[in-house]
Amino acid sequence: MFITQIGLYLINKKDLKEKVIIFGILTASLLPLRIFFYTYVSEYWLGSAGVLSAVALVLFVLAKKKKLGKFGYMFENQMASVTRGKLGKAAFTITILSIAFFTVSLSLIEKANTFYYAEKAQFEQILKGSSPYSYHITGNENQIDFIPSVSTAIVNDLTNGWMQHVSILILVGEFEALAVLILYRKGFRKDSLYNQ
Repeated sequence: MFITQIGLYLINKKDLKEKVIIFGILTASLLPLRIFFYTYVSEYWLGSAGVLSAVALVLFVLAKKKKLGKFGYMFENQMASVTRGKLGKAAFTITILSIAFFTVSLSLIEKANTFYYAEKAQFEQILKGSSPYSYHITGNENQIDFIPSVSTAIVNDLTNGWMQHVSILILVGEFEALAVLILYRKGFRKDSLYNQ
């Protein structure tokens, strides 16, 4: 085992090489697959939402049945190390925080488009310059979510709904990533790996 020290950190060259190979192969296969689905199956990115899950499930089954050879060993080894320890905790934390952030963003947009519609419309008129710079107080301004709701909805309207569209896409992707992380954490354990 080749171990190199950089500063205070020890880097296992074999582990780093495996990480780069696995990342490269997954990126090189998933990106064209999503583009293919977008081009030929569905024009909406949401239509390719299950692609990650399907590829992850196929890789999981093939690796467990030991049908992937050396790649299967590297894949199991990296998934076991990525879903456990500090890196695994970071992956779970980032995924859960992303789910929370995009859920709140979508909720704020919806609340402003329903409960605070009149106030949002006034601000949009002021921003467009078609109304004098006066705002009529309605009483909703004291609500704790008023400013985040209205400002998020206005940004969404200024982007013609793209903010909401991208938020939905990322939210679905994050739920998929969480499911894959849980599957790999349960399925790939350090004690169940190939014998070297």
